[in-house]
Amino acid sequence: MNIRAIILVGVGGFIGSVGRYIVGNLILTAGSKDFPLPTFVVNVLGCFFIGIIAESAKFNKLTDNGVLFLATGFCGGFTTFSSYMLDILSTQEANISVSVLYGILSIMAGYFFLFLGIKLTYLTLHYFGVQQ
Repeated sequence: MNIRAIILVGVGGFIGSVGRYIVGNLILTAGSKDFPLPTFVVNVLGCFFIGIIAESAKFNKLTDNGVLFLATGFCGGFTTFSSYMLDILSTQEANISVSVLYGILSIMAGYFFLFLGIKLTYLTLHYFGVQQ
């Protein structure tokens, strides 16, 4: 790990995060409260972007620094869902069972730990008498 890589990822992540915020707010005005359209659109766009980046890198059309900036930085800041989907596709090529297991376990574990984090925080705050 070197300083150049850290800066590339950091700047790309900043741009991706700001992009997520802007796209999310633009779509929020057109969306429904019943369906999280901004997150859905950002995740789909992120998958599209990382697909372009991954295939470009495969054909040596992007340098390692370009991949760090665009895939790890920009897409990582924009949405980690795109990385998750690329991981599923990448593991599928080697072992379909691992790919399916990874996809299902990621969703189940993510949901469980989100729920656990919410409940532990709720209980802790109530234990210490913190009011809303």
